[in-house]
Order: sequence, then C-alpha cells, then structure tokens
Amino acid sequence: MFAIVESGSITSMPNGNKGVEINGVKHSRDIFSSKWTQAQIDDPTLVGQAPDGADTNTVRLIGLKTIKKELIDSQCAGILAPSDWRVIKEQETGSAMDSGWKTWRGNVRTKCNSMQTQIDNAANVDALSALFTYTTTDGVTSRPLGEFPVKE
Repeated sequence: MFAIVESGSITSMPNGNKGVEINGVKHSRDIFSSKWTQAQIDDPTLVGQAPDGADTNTVRLIGLKTIKKELIDSQCAGILAPSDWRVIKEQETGSAMDSGWKTWRGNVRTKCNSMQTQIDNAANVDALSALFTYTTTDGVTSRPLGEFPVKE
C-alpha cells in the first residue's frame, strides 16, 4: 500500500502500478518499482510505503530518520575518502597502514554507527531535531549527536 502524505496527512492512496502527480511533478509508474531506492520511498515528500498499522506520523518519522541517517553516512564517507588510498595501498602492496590511521578510521565508523543508533532511538520528531541542535554551555558549543573524530 502506498500513500501520498502532505502536511502530516494522507491525501491520497494510489491504486495499482500507475503514475502519480506530487506537488505538480508528474512521476511515471516507475516510482513504484525497484528503480527507486528505499530511502526515496520512505521520504514522505515523495510516496511512502507505510508499514502495517502505520499512521501519518510513522511515515513522517521514518522518512526523517532515513534522511538524517543518509546525511550521517554521507558525512562519514566524505571524512574517510581522503584516506581511502591508504587502505587500497595496503591491500594492493601488502605494506601495512600506520596504526594511527587504522584507529582513526575505525573511530569515525564507530561514531557514525553511534549517531545512527541515536537517530533510530529518537522517539519523535522533536527528539530527532534535538539531536542536531547546538547549544552553548560554559563557552562550549555542542550537540547531543556529537561530532566525528578529527585526525591529528
């Protein structure tokens, strides 16, 4: 079952494998096929496939969590990319990568997993938003989600 969600309410539930118009944008019937990623399907601004028993809040929260987790994945990949050559060199030549680099790369992946767990555990939209909200206490600016480790 698919639903179009606008402003937190289901506005229509298209039947069958046909195209659909969303916010004035016409989408072919491929929107319901494997050509779309699960993240695109989860995004409530597109068409979401709701789990059994879900309401509009469930669809919205799943979509927002997916978007935020993809953001974290992208940030993690961007942080690791400049040192990927070290991994490739080790695999291709057998020369060991410096343990400091291995440790840092592992710490980045661990932090990524931790952030995604925090996102998954957010009980509602406000809790999800709070994870990304920076506050300053005693001159220190931080957010509950934390930051990725920096290679020194």
